[in-house]
Parts: sequence; structure tokens; C-alpha cells
Amino acid sequence: MAKIDILGVKVNTYTFLGTLREVENLLEKKKSGYIVTPNPEIVTKAYRDDNFKEILNEALLSVADGVGIVWAAKFLSLPLKSKHYFLKKIEASFQALWVLLALLFYRSYVYTVIPERVTGVDLTWEVVKLCAERRWPIFLLGGAPGVAQEAAHRLQLIHPKLKIADVYAGSGEKDEDEYLEHRIRDSKARVIFVAYGAPKQELWLARNLPKFKNALGFGIGGTFDFIAEAASVHDPDIPAKRAPEWLRSLGLEWLYRFIVQPKRFGRVKTALFDFIDLTVNYKVNFG
Repeated sequence: MAKIDILGVKVNTYTFLGTLREVENLLEKKKSGYIVTPNPEIVTKAYRDDNFKEILNEALLSVADGVGIVWAAKFLSLPLKSKHYFLKKIEASFQALWVLLALLFYRSYVYTVIPERVTGVDLTWEVVKLCAERRWPIFLLGGAPGVAQEAAHRLQLIHPKLKIADVYAGSGEKDEDEYLEHRIRDSKARVIFVAYGAPKQELWLARNLPKFKNALGFGIGGTFDFIAEAASVHDPDIPAKRAPEWLRSLGLEWLYRFIVQPKRFGRVKTALFDFIDLTVNYKVNFG
């Protein structure tokens, strides 16, 4: 499985369809493990936390959830001709700006290393559809109280044949692990969607998925909010709705969420400015 390095985090270069086929293959072979969907915010956190980075790199699949990952993959693939550190920094900065502009005006150029974004929300919808067709039971874990139940209700309406093994909010803390181990085992779930946000959901997956012989875990962040169209766990006053399709196609979903949720400024700073700065420096120092 082809992977590339983004600030030390290994990311698969599958298309969306290729990712879905790999998930189906893992389920058919009854593999146990977890799948992560790193975006720039997650990769930035992992760059600063070696334990978190290791957990991400031990995932069965790691897919590019965010246009920033696609940008970084292309930017890091460009060679630096300069040898002197100062000149390398200038050259890398111009390359970074060029690839950012190309995201808007020359998208086919950017999408040559990672050919497609694979967002956690879109992947969840398609894996749920697959599970409904194959009658593989799913477990919804996490989210704000009541949100996972509402998400389960809506999924069941869309996919009447879907087998929802169980739903539980919980806290994601270690003191619940033993209880959840029995609950998940009794449910016979084949897929466990975990929505505690990063890095808590990935920590939970790394601790608990080895206990199950034939279950796949997915770290999916705020996906239950989108499915349930419930109040966002980040700002309860604002419904969790996705950006319009035209903005998502331009890779500007982050901008939409910032506009409707201005309290996200700190997260946007991490995912945009900090990530770009770290990636440029990473290339100059290690590229």
C-alpha cells in the first residue's frame, strides 16, 4: 500500500474508491485494526507528540482528510535546487505559495501525489452503505449525548437493512475500556465508528482494537453531528452542517466552518498557518 510522509505521518495515496475497496477487503478478510483520517490539524498535533504520531502510523489505513494534506504532498514532492539554508528557505516558501495558488487555478497539477481527498464524513457514509448491503453490524461510539442515537436513527431510515449493533456516547477515557470491551464484544459489531475527536479517538482505537479479532475501527471526529444535523460539539449554538458542495470542491470547507463558527479561530490557525510553516521548515531541514 503506497504511503507518503507528511511531517512524519504516513498517509496512503488511494483514491476514494480505492480506499473503499481496501476497507471492503479488510472486512472480508476479518482483519482487526483501525483506520485514521488525518487532516492538517491532526498532523500538526502528531508532529508535536511522538506517541500520537506512532499511533497514526500503526493504522491499517491513513487517508487524506483535508485539502491541506493534498497540498503538502505535492509541495513536499518538489525538489529543492538550493544548497544554502537561507536560499532553501526562500525557494521552499515560493514553492509553497505556488502550490497554494495552484489549488485554486491548476488543481490537476496539485492532485498528482494524492489523487483525491478522502474525508471522514464521506467515507463514513459509504462504509455504512457497504455494511448495510453486506449485513455487517456497526457500533456508533462517542459524540455528544444523544447525537449518536439520532445519527443511528437517520442512518436506519436511509438504510433499512443496516444492522446497528449498539450506540453509546461514553467519555473515551480508560476507566470505561473494560465495560466497552464487553459491550462491543456482545454486540458482535464488525465496524466501530469512534467520534471523540483527535487525539482521544485515536488513543481509544489504539488501546482497544487489539482486543477484537474481526472488527475495524474508524476515527471520525464530528461526523455524527453532520449525520444527525445536531448542534455541533464545538459550538452548540450552530447546527453542524457541511459547507456547500462548490466550496468543498475548492477545498474551502475549513473557511465555511470558520465563518459560521468563528470560535474555531485557534483550530484554523493550527490547521492553516502553523501547518504551512511546519511543512516548509520540515522540507528545508529534512527534504
